[in-house]
Amino acid sequence: MSHIINADLFNDRRDYIIAKLRQKIEEFKAYDEKRKAYYRNIVKENEWLKEELRLSADTDRIVKLEHTIMSLKGANKVLLLKLEEAGLTAEYTKEEIAEWRASVKEKRMEKKWRKALEENKLLRNTISELVCKLHNANK
Repeated sequence: MSHIINADLFNDRRDYIIAKLRQKIEEFKAYDEKRKAYYRNIVKENEWLKEELRLSADTDRIVKLEHTIMSLKGANKVLLLKLEEAGLTAEYTKEEIAEWRASVKEKRMEKKWRKALEENKLLRNTISELVCKLHNANK
């Protein structure tokens, strides 16, 4: 609140100016406190709103994750049923797994050997053709 300072009450003009400046400083301090309180309230409200938004987003995310988990569980059950219908089980012995791995490795090696044999045949044919051409050219 602004109080009117009467210049006649002061003996010196300097004292009057100092009193006016002090009054302005006090008025500014009061205004500054109100301003800070206003912005503190805004910041608190924003923090509260952010927290509410985060919580609501988390609940939406949780609901989506629960839905995904349930659908994956359903898909897993369907796959297990299909495996059972086909007469397969998810449990294999170590020996069965080792046999399967060995057969896969054998098949890979067979493919590599077949490919190498085909390349060898192609090279032999190419060499034979070149020898024939060279022989015909020398005649």
